[in-house]
Amino acid sequence: MKKTPARILAAAIALLLAISLSACGDSFESAMARALSEMQDVESLHMDMVMSLDMSLSAEGQTLDMPISMDMSMDTINEPLTAHATMNMNVMQQPVGVEYYLEQSGENYQMYANMDGGWESMSMDETELGQFSAVDGVEFYLQCASAFEKVGEEEVRGATASRYDGEIPADMLAEALERSGAYSMVEGLGVSEDSTEGLTSGMGLSIYLDNETGLPVRYDIDMTDLMREMMEATLAAVGAGDAMSWEIGEASVSVTLSEFNGIDAIEIPDDARGA
Repeated sequence: MKKTPARILAAAIALLLAISLSACGDSFESAMARALSEMQDVESLHMDMVMSLDMSLSAEGQTLDMPISMDMSMDTINEPLTAHATMNMNVMQQPVGVEYYLEQSGENYQMYANMDGGWESMSMDETELGQFSAVDGVEFYLQCASAFEKVGEEEVRGATASRYDGEIPADMLAEALERSGAYSMVEGLGVSEDSTEGLTSGMGLSIYLDNETGLPVRYDIDMTDLMREMMEATLAAVGAGDAMSWEIGEASVSVTLSEFNGIDAIEIPDDARGA
C-alpha cells in the first residue's frame, strides 16, 4: 500500500530515534521510539474501546444519576482510510446501537451510519475523524507519552506487555478528548473543546507495549479529575455553579489493539452507499 511522504518521513525519523536510543536498553525513550517505528508499518488493525462515565447531577436536594457507557469494535485500514465500526452506548439506562462505515476518497471522507435500520450518509473533513482514524490515533497517544515511567508488566491478549504510566500534556488535552470520543458523549451537556481552556487537571495515560513486537497493544486513559473540573467549569460558565453540582465517580477509556496488518479489506454495503 502506498505511503504518504509524511508517513515515510515519520518512519525514517522514528527509525533513527530507535537506533540512536538502542544503547539505552529498556529505557522509556527507546521503547517509545521502537513503538513509533513499528507503527509506521501498520496498515490495518482491529480496535476494541470501552468508555465509562459515572456521574450525577445534584440540585435543590435532589440527585439524578446519569451514567454513560460505550463500547466500540472497529476494523481500520489506514491508506486510504477505510473503517467499519459497531458502537453500543447506554445513556441513563437507554441503550443505543450504531453501525458505521467510513471511506476516504482523495482528501474527502464519507461516513455511512445506521442507527435505526436505515442508512444515512454524511461528508466529513480530516478534523472530524477523531477516533475513526485508529492508526493515527495510536501514534498520537505515543507522541503524548513524554516523561513516562515503566511500572511493571501485564498480560494483554495472552502476551506479556510492559506498562508505562504518565500524563497527557495540557496542550494535547483537547485532541485527546476528541480522539477518545469523550466530547461526543457529553456534547449535549454544554461541554466543548473550549471547556479545556485554563484547566489545571490532566489526564493519566497508561501505554502497554508488547515485549516481543514492541507494538502498542493497549492504552488506558483516566479522565476523572479532568472531567470533574470541566463539568464544574461548564456550570460556572452559565451561572449555575451555586445551584447545581456534578459528581464524577469515574471517567475512563480503555483501548485494546490487535490484528495488526490483519485486515485485508472492508466492503461497504450497497444499501449504505445508496443512502
